[in-house]
Amino acid sequence: HSAGARGQMGHHNSQGGGRGSGRGGGGGGRYQHGGPTIPMSQVKPLEKTDNRWKPSPRQVTDADMDEKMQLIFRKTKGILNKLTIEKFDTLSESLMQVGITTSSILEGVINLVFDKALDEPTFSSMYAKLCKRMSGIHIPEEAPEEATEGEGAQPPKKKKSFQYILVSRCQAEFEKEKSQGDADAQTDTSQMTPTEKKQHEEEVEYRRLKAKRAVLGNIRFIGELFKLGILTSRIMHQCVQTLLHRETRDNKAHGMDEEDVECLCKLLATVGALLEDRNDQYHKELDTYFGIIHKMIQNPVSARAKFMLQDVVDLRKSRWVPRRKENTAKTIEEVHAEALQEQVAQREQARRNAEED
Repeated sequence: HSAGARGQMGHHNSQGGGRGSGRGGGGGGRYQHGGPTIPMSQVKPLEKTDNRWKPSPRQVTDADMDEKMQLIFRKTKGILNKLTIEKFDTLSESLMQVGITTSSILEGVINLVFDKALDEPTFSSMYAKLCKRMSGIHIPEEAPEEATEGEGAQPPKKKKSFQYILVSRCQAEFEKEKSQGDADAQTDTSQMTPTEKKQHEEEVEYRRLKAKRAVLGNIRFIGELFKLGILTSRIMHQCVQTLLHRETRDNKAHGMDEEDVECLCKLLATVGALLEDRNDQYHKELDTYFGIIHKMIQNPVSARAKFMLQDVVDLRKSRWVPRRKENTAKTIEEVHAEALQEQVAQREQARRNAEED
């Protein structure tokens, strides 16, 4: 029995070998594939041609770019949240290295820096210094995918600098209309319950204060950018003239807007000394501005607006030396030194009071 099985197994192997020899080219019939073999001595090396196949590089998709941008923006937010005067050099260099390689990324980073400057006006000088540090960044604008029909080569790439985009954002913010305030004023609250009306009023007040802080922060930031040479005196005079035009225009029908008065006074207090010292074509414009301000003081205005206008007039008379020191960003050492001085002053005052008693 085992001998018969071995014989049957040998019969199957013989059939398999036949099919295998057919695949290798030695057999014939329906199983033959390929062609005759060529001796290796006759094989020629491959030659490179101009139209040869090449593996195409992996295309960067919109999803890839979005993911890259979001990662860069998260890194930027982290750096800005940690930014202090003491860590400025290290963190500003880190911000330069986050990977700003396209116009979209550049504008996104600018918006983040700009929003921080408006939200933290006390540190506006530090953020202006950061902008000065980054003003050398130039990004080529993305070229169009295809040239239009009938044209030759694609147009040359335009370059957008950090400074150009930042100035454009400052101007847009400065010229922004108070659309949200107008919308809130037109909201019908007659059908609201007392609870809903109170909640609405709180939301309106919150938005108003937030918008006011942003406007004043922008004015202060603009002034700090001018101090560092990022903005020109021409732009500063345009801002002052715009604010004065608002006041003289609105005063005829609606009365003065206190927020615009505050912006005007804040801007002049920040940049007035530099504008006064510059011997350029705009030098004499300051006299015109303050002539208008004197007339504004004589008009029916609120007590607060009148005090602000009078303060800026007195500031110019004192050669732009403020009566009290402006609240600016300080290092930890400066904060400790001021606290120590205050303690010493308090002890001295307590000693004098004890002697008088």
